[in-house]
Amino acid sequence: MTQVETATVIQNNEQFVNASYNGMTILVRQSDGYINVSQFCYQYSKQFRSLIKQDRWKDHIKAEIDERQPERNLLGLLMYSIDKGYANDFKGYYVHPILINYIAIWISPKYAVTVRKIMDSINENSQQTHTNFEANTSRLNEQLQRENTDYSNTIQQMVPRLVPQDKQFDYIYSVELINEDIDGSGINQSHHQGYVKSKRLYDPTGNNFITSIEPLQGADQSYSINIRVAIYSMKFSAI
Repeated sequence: MTQVETATVIQNNEQFVNASYNGMTILVRQSDGYINVSQFCYQYSKQFRSLIKQDRWKDHIKAEIDERQPERNLLGLLMYSIDKGYANDFKGYYVHPILINYIAIWISPKYAVTVRKIMDSINENSQQTHTNFEANTSRLNEQLQRENTDYSNTIQQMVPRLVPQDKQFDYIYSVELINEDIDGSGINQSHHQGYVKSKRLYDPTGNNFITSIEPLQGADQSYSINIRVAIYSMKFSAI
């Protein structure tokens, strides 16, 4: 709450300023900025001495002291009195500027209403800001969830396309050993070798399943008979 200077008065080589505090006239001691609350209360037919006797005033002073510097007793710095050496208009209690709002509410119901309106407006704006923030946060979360779902669906739709249709084949080189006992004198081994083509089903999880194996045209037909043996020995890499 600002103060608007209106006039400067010299008293005992010291400057005092008649100023306006939110439409209320106050006398400010220029050297320290303290305000003559005795004169301030007198304008509204109030006695400042009556206020300082109240427990609520004492509680307010204590709260201000605790807020500023809890380790020091600032009561002497928050308020003092001038009772001699000056004209009557300059005598009385002087208080720190942080106390003037509390005193103004006490002496002027109109001022109290003004302060209430200001605080209500601040509170309303704060609540509206909080409400808007929560609404925007909720909206953004929902939007992100939708986008994540869309991306997941798009990826799932794209996965099968990574293996073109009718291209899911592996070519496997297989060697079949055939043991033959010739005239009872020993075991001779012969083998057949060639390529077979296996067809597999692509699974998006990364697993590959063989659905059928068939010999290539021109390959040794013995593979069709021993196909089960070939399945156990084959190896293939994912496309």
